[in-house]
Amino acid sequence: MRALFNLKAKEKMYVAEMEQLLKEFTPDKNWNEFEMYFKRVDNGFFGKLEQRFPDLTPNEKRLCALIRLNLDSKEIAAMTSRTFRSVNTAKTRLKKKLGVGADTSLYVFLSDLA
Repeated sequence: MRALFNLKAKEKMYVAEMEQLLKEFTPDKNWNEFEMYFKRVDNGFFGKLEQRFPDLTPNEKRLCALIRLNLDSKEIAAMTSRTFRSVNTAKTRLKKKLGVGADTSLYVFLSDLA
C-alpha cells in the first residue's frame, strides 16, 4: 500500500491491519471491517464524501475508498472480482457523477477531499 499522508503510530497499526485485510479480501467478505479500518486511518473521508455527494451508491463509495488508497484499476479488479474494463468504466462514470474534469485524476480529486 502506498503512503497517503503522515501517519501517527496508532494509524500505522490500522494501515498494517488494512493491508492484511486487503490481501485476504474476497468479494463476498464483509466490507464493514474494511470500512472500519479505513475510517480509523482517514477519519472524516466518508463523511465529507457523503456530505458533498449524497447520491453515491455504496459501491461507488467503496470504489472511492479504493482509489483513495491509490490502488490502480488492475488491483481493484483483482480485489473485487471484476474485469479491468468494468473497473475503468465504473471510474469513468464516477468521474462524471463527481464532476471531475478529464484533466484531473480521481485520486487527486479524492485526496483533496480529505
